[in-house]
Amino acid sequence: MAEPAIRLDRITRRFGARAAVDGVSLSLAEGRILALLGPSGGGKTTLLRLIAGLEAPDAGSLSISGRVVASPDVWMPVEQRGVALVFQDLALFPHMTALQNVAFGLAGTKGARRADALAWLDRVGLADLANRYPHALSGGEQQRVALARALAPRPRVVLFDEPFSALDAHLRQSVRDDVVRLLRDSGSSAVIVTHDAQEAMGMVDEIAILEGGRLVQMDTPRGVYDQPVTATAARLLGPVNLLPGEARGGAVQTPFGRVASTVEGPVQVAIRPERLHLAEVGLAGRILDCAFAGEGWIATVETSPGLLRVRLTAPAEGPVHVAADPGAVRILPL
Repeated sequence: MAEPAIRLDRITRRFGARAAVDGVSLSLAEGRILALLGPSGGGKTTLLRLIAGLEAPDAGSLSISGRVVASPDVWMPVEQRGVALVFQDLALFPHMTALQNVAFGLAGTKGARRADALAWLDRVGLADLANRYPHALSGGEQQRVALARALAPRPRVVLFDEPFSALDAHLRQSVRDDVVRLLRDSGSSAVIVTHDAQEAMGMVDEIAILEGGRLVQMDTPRGVYDQPVTATAARLLGPVNLLPGEARGGAVQTPFGRVASTVEGPVQVAIRPERLHLAEVGLAGRILDCAFAGEGWIATVETSPGLLRVRLTAPAEGPVHVAADPGAVRILPL
């Protein structure tokens, strides 16, 4: 069995008394794309910097392609790890052309480096702009140059820190598609820090949720969306209704039926708006407002347990009943 592209074993990084990354263990297979999601201060960027070699762990170990590159006793500098970095500010050399930027980290003769760099610029659709300097390129073009520069040395792992946040929505989609295509073509693994859950779900194989420096969940985008393990994880992936509940005897009596619970005591009852529907019988409520939301409508319904958001195919108003399949309900710890 092939070694994972990245393996973290109880990796910890402290700043004073605070653990920015606290005992995180995970592995990422070759050729897979992982997104790190979490609230601000959750440890995402610190974890990325640990993988890159910009931070040293206080405990635990980090391996890349089966080789330990960082632990309290081992340290391999970033340039020896086979890792490429793409940061939000891109860090293109302003005094170099696009071609020179891409060729900068390549080995070989001048002619071979130039040919390889030009081929990568062609892959991102910028061969005709090879001799332009960064200031003469648009934001999307600069992003593509940074991507070509990162992938040209054929790294084992590419690390992205909020790479698309400075782009408008149209460019973000276009550049994101380029990133996924080129990563798949090159076979490189990737770790992406982002605050945009929709962006992450559309481009990655797995999502890791960090809270308070700890890894609380790692799964496919669909797995995290449908089966979050905390309220924070649920909110990060999209709109969710959270109602109070009480777990007794291994179950919670929710407004939508009895649901099994692995914890006892006060809990949160979580359900996505699209898993709710209006019915002849169910939880009684009154629609307070109904707003158009692209593919449908989102109704805010006042009920006795609390306000609920319900996705509808057509606008509605007045008294209603809200129902759901109990299998769509998640029970989350407080």
